[in-house]
Amino acid sequence: MAVADEPVRMFNVAAIHQADDEIHLCEGELDGIILDQIGLPAVGLPGVNSWRNHHRRMLAGFNRVHV
Repeated sequence: MAVADEPVRMFNVAAIHQADDEIHLCEGELDGIILDQIGLPAVGLPGVNSWRNHHRRMLAGFNRVHV
């Protein structure tokens, strides 16, 4: 449901700055919202085919990334 030719963006990037040493990576924004609501810092991508190489750099520095 995204705008055509619009680049893929990671949802809830603020969680990257608020998380300690662990973060969760979800397929879908809703899953990210749910995890964040129960106290687990989470980001989301709109589908498995949305992963881009620069997303890895955004998650660098975490001891654990739960997928």
